[in-house]
Amino acid sequence: MSGTYLPGDTRQRIQDLIKDSSITQAELAGIIGLSESALSRYLKGQTEMLCRAWALHSKQYSMR
Repeated sequence: MSGTYLPGDTRQRIQDLIKDSSITQAELAGIIGLSESALSRYLKGQTEMLCRAWALHSKQYSMR
């Protein structure tokens, strides 16, 4: 990802982050303070909301 703007929606950008960082969904969920199931539901499009934890951690880790 090299710090460049990535087009696409948030779901795709999170999936790209997971792939590019060689981490699992479970690891990312732990980093951002979500349950694995909450992150999985979001990535599958089963829910539109993550939570405040995502906003706080994405800002802290520059995962916007």
